[in-house]
Amino acid sequence: MVSEGANNVSAELRKRRSTRIVQAVPLVVTGVDALGRPFVERTSSLIINCHGCRYQSKHYVLKKHVGDDGDPSPETGQPPRKVRGRVAWIQRPRTVRQLFQVALELEVSGNVWGIGFPPEDWTLFPRRARS
Repeated sequence: MVSEGANNVSAELRKRRSTRIVQAVPLVVTGVDALGRPFVERTSSLIINCHGCRYQSKHYVLKKHVGDDGDPSPETGQPPRKVRGRVAWIQRPRTVRQLFQVALELEVSGNVWGIGFPPEDWTLFPRRARS
């Protein structure tokens, strides 16, 4: 017998546009916080897919804020890539020792993360050309 919770998880996975991967990719995030102060932050992704990522941040940004997300190129000697995205959601920390959880949706979907063998459903969204 399948529990109702398992059915909800299965339904949620079917709603996803693309497969998520738990992967730490180094990021340099630039933007403006909720108080209007610009910031540059080095962090890393927690989860990625071809539509965006989730990462931890010291900065509280507003939902729908558009910012730049640069990630070091996985190829040695190549310059970092820059991609733009918008904040899809943000979760406040529960304690002062925790960080904000930020979900960023990419303006252009694709394998900007340089994953060598991405999931099949990522091929619907071609790898973004380097700028």
